[in-house]
Amino acid sequence: MNKVYLITYNTGPTFNREAFHEHIKKLDASKKISDWWHYLNDAYLVVSNLTVNHLYEAIHPALPEKQRLLIIEVKPSNSQGWLAKEAWEWIIKYH
Repeated sequence: MNKVYLITYNTGPTFNREAFHEHIKKLDASKKISDWWHYLNDAYLVVSNLTVNHLYEAIHPALPEKQRLLIIEVKPSNSQGWLAKEAWEWIIKYH
């Protein structure tokens, strides 16, 4: 069953945004995630049927050692904020 997860991280001098973004795209291509959203700088929402532990195992290798990372399941039906229309359209798909 697909779930929506928030992936958020701290950036630092060893963090490569472009490489991390490419890693997310590769997870999409390999079907480990089925959709993703990146409207905020240090956060992604991803849709996956993986458990949070398996998703962590798939994402963690793309981060520098000791990089802070949080992956948490979210419920799009219980959300609020100020985002672009396209962002809300993506979130509503998983409402």
